[in-house]
This record gives sequence, C-alpha cells and structure tokens, in this order.
Amino acid sequence: LSIRMIEVVCNDRLGKKVRVKCKYPFLLN
Repeated sequence: LSIRMIEVVCNDRLGKKVRVKCKYPFLLN
C-alpha cells in the first residue's frame, strides 16, 4: 500500500476548472 499525491481536475459550481490535490492510496505489488 502506497499513498501518492494525485491531481484531479474538477469543475466547481461556477463551471471553473479547479485542480484538487488528493492523497490517493494505491495497491501495488
């Protein structure tokens, strides 16, 4: 199990594109 920071591009309520950085767990062998 490793945790990486990933960037996700989402639209907010006003329709702007927003980059969100998340900690995302990856299952890696």
